[in-house]
This record gives sequence, C-alpha cells and structure tokens, in this order.
Amino acid sequence: MDRREFGGGATLVGLAAALARARRAAAQYSPIQPLTAPCTLGLIGAGLRGKELARAAAQIPGLRLKTVCDTALAEQPKMAVVAPQAEFVTDYRRLLDDRAIDGVIVATPTHQHRQIAVDALATGKHVYCEAPLAGSIDDVAAICRAAVASGRILESGLWRRRFPLYQVFRSTSLGGGDGWRPVSLRSQWRQRFNWRRDGATPGRAHERSWRIHADTSLGPALELGIHQIDLLNFWTGLRPTRVSGVGQQTTWADQGWDVPDTTLLTLDYPGVVHTLVESSTAVSAGGRLEEVIMGDGAVLYLDRDEHSAQYWFVEPSGQRQGWEIYARKRELLGELAIVLRGSADEGGFSIVRSEAGRPPWTSPLVHSLRWFVDRLAGQTPTTAKSLTGAYAAHVIAIRAAGAVRDGTTVTFAPDDFKLA
Repeated sequence: MDRREFGGGATLVGLAAALARARRAAAQYSPIQPLTAPCTLGLIGAGLRGKELARAAAQIPGLRLKTVCDTALAEQPKMAVVAPQAEFVTDYRRLLDDRAIDGVIVATPTHQHRQIAVDALATGKHVYCEAPLAGSIDDVAAICRAAVASGRILESGLWRRRFPLYQVFRSTSLGGGDGWRPVSLRSQWRQRFNWRRDGATPGRAHERSWRIHADTSLGPALELGIHQIDLLNFWTGLRPTRVSGVGQQTTWADQGWDVPDTTLLTLDYPGVVHTLVESSTAVSAGGRLEEVIMGDGAVLYLDRDEHSAQYWFVEPSGQRQGWEIYARKRELLGELAIVLRGSADEGGFSIVRSEAGRPPWTSPLVHSLRWFVDRLAGQTPTTAKSLTGAYAAHVIAIRAAGAVRDGTTVTFAPDDFKLA
C-alpha cells in the first residue's frame, strides 16, 4: 500500500497544507517564544489558583508580574516563594492605579469576580479573569458588557480551548473533515480533593472554603463543568438544547459541604446521540481529565490532558490525513490507536517529533495566559462577538448547576446564548 492509497486519495500538497495549518495553530501561541514586547501584569488573588497563575506567568519570557494583591496577609510569604520579585499589597485598587501595569489577572473566589473585573476594565486595564467568570448569568453578562464598553481585552480563563493540540483537532480535518459529525461525547473530570480549607478563625476558614458553601458556589457542575462544557462546544461548534443532571455529597459528606462533591450532567446537542459530563472531587479513579469524542469518521480519546496524551481511532471509511501509516501506534481499549501529542517547542505540533519521543510539554494554563498577552500586545478590542463562546458556556454551566440543585430539566433557545 503506498502513501496515496493509505491516505484515501490525499495528495502530498494537501498533506503539506494540513500539517502547515497544524503547526501554525500550535506554534502561534507557544510560551517558549519570548514576547515581541515586554508586558507587565498584576495578580489579584493569591490563593491556590493565583499561585498556579503566577507560576504560569513565570514561564513566559518577557512577561513581568509586578504586583500581587490579597486581603489575607498570610498569603504573602507563600507568594514570595512563587513570585519573589512581586510586590504584595492588600488593596486591589493599588494595581488599578498603577500605570505601569498593563493588565490584571483576577484569581479571587468566583463570587468576587464581578466587582473587581468591572472596576479593572473601567480604569482601562485589560483583564484575564479565571473561569467561571461569575456564579450568575447576570454577573457574567455585566462583566462582558463592561469589557465591550471599555474597549479593553477580556479573557475568561477557559484554558482548555487554548491548548495547541485541541486547536489542531478543531482547525484541521483530524476530526474527520468538514463533513465530520459528532455521534456521542463524554467528558470526565475526577480529582479527589477536599475543597474545605482550614483557617486561623472560623470566618477565615469559611472564606477559604467558599467552593463548598451554597451561598458562594454552585459546586463542581460550574467550577469544573464550565471547562468541560466549553471544550465540547468549542470542538463541535454546537450548543445544547436541553440539560439535566444529578449531584450528591459522597466522600466529603461529613466535611461541611452544602453543595454536591460529584455531579453528572446529560446534555442534548443537535444530532448527537448523547453527551455526558461528569465532574467529581470525590474520586480520582480513571484519571483526572478524559474526553471521548466519537464521530462518524473517527474517535478521539484524550487521556489525562495534564500529561498531554491523546489517541486517535480512525474508522475504516473515515477521512485520512496521509501520515497515519508513519505515525506511532498503541493498542488501547482493544483497538490500535494513533498517538498524538501536544508540543510547545519552536516548531509547534509535529508528527515527526512525536515519533522521536515525547516533546516538551507545557501546561494549558500557560498557553491560555500567553493567548491573553498576545491579544494585549495586538490591542485586539473585545467585542460581543468575540465573547460568544465564553458567554454561551457560562449560560449552559450555570443553568446546568441549577438543574442539579433543583432536580429539573432546563431547555435552551438560541437567544439564550446571545449577549444583549
């Protein structure tokens, strides 16, 4: 069998074009590359996620984290280990008044995002705000409208859609070509982790444990599910028409949780047989992150994306790229899969380099932050259209969490996803 026959008629010119698109999609936002111009950011919120974002910022050459803000002074020595060069303050307005700071990262608890983000945009700062943007649709809409009115850049921290290999899958015909149709979708996020945190006082403990309390959190259906739902929307280009779900306190039932520690959503996407989204802090069995995207021409299995391992199963009648015969294979789930990996080196995504061994891997969070900084450098203004995907994901996740809480089924109309 020659290359042309295996490729189902794919020409060398077509193959080169497909790989070129893949390399551009992966390399365009590679954090290994220095910034074209220096950029200075401030960080608001020095908790666990704030420290992760500070570490991500340190991996981007040319990006300076000038100031970190948190109301809890106890976070200062911890942050000094992560970002020793950054000044520590307790009033976020200090960052907003600092003209040397181009933009801010908002990593406070979800219920505090709206006021901080709106204030930052009003003072002319660009904003990278952790997802979910807020716990209510009204608050999400308020942040988005403030961004559009300000002409500043708003990036919601939906980091999974910024990972190069995921963009390659969406922007090339890895999914089976322009006529590819999804058949079923499954997303799993399992990470055994008690969101209850200790504190020097009961009030501080309650404040640090905000994710487990119903007055400040909708639970994993929103806090984790927003990222899963956004990725499914991003890949398929679809929006669900209906969602229902169940939730339960299991592992952490005696730890003071007001919200479920595990939820399971069922979403109805047009033309898709079924879609399941599981979000759990109760167990780690089966891997932290996993997606199975079944199409009529191929199946993509993404296993533990923190390890960047993805496997592609091609149906006998599915469209091929031309390079499959040379690709690394692995037996998985009783079938022979083509191994795909994300690369953050200078060449971006590369089938050839993946054959030579595992290429350097960089966290999707770094790619997401780099995306924001690149947009900032280009001064690309935020528009209602540019926020369409993020807004839709938030509408779905927030209403899905409500369906879990209330034991109801929620339906969607196309206008529900429009930012007025």
